[in-house]
Amino acid sequence: MASVPDIFKTILDHLEVISKAETVLGESVTVGEKTVIPVVKMSLGFGAGGNDVSGKEKSISGGGGGGGVSINPVGFIVMEGDKTAFLPVKTKSVSALTEMIPNIIEKVTSMKKGKNEEADTKE
Repeated sequence: MASVPDIFKTILDHLEVISKAETVLGESVTVGEKTVIPVVKMSLGFGAGGNDVSGKEKSISGGGGGGGVSINPVGFIVMEGDKTAFLPVKTKSVSALTEMIPNIIEKVTSMKKGKNEEADTKE
């Protein structure tokens, strides 16, 4: 059975892997002359505990632990030549954009379909 310090060490080791700079600063993407790096805010939480009870006939021990991670977009670092800028993402904007995606896809699909139908009638 793992001891409480072992449980804490295991959880902390896993959180260390999750919270590396590569997670907070995402993988860069280069488009033309611009390089874009996504930035996120991470919140980590964990807890662990255990107990050892020794009696005359038996020894009982137990322990456990758990944790959670919350990741939210914050913005983008944009680099072009010798210029660097940070473009923040507003939470309401992200929610609104997410809600708009199905409508945008539908409009683009309709536009493509309309262009294809025009091309078919010209032939």
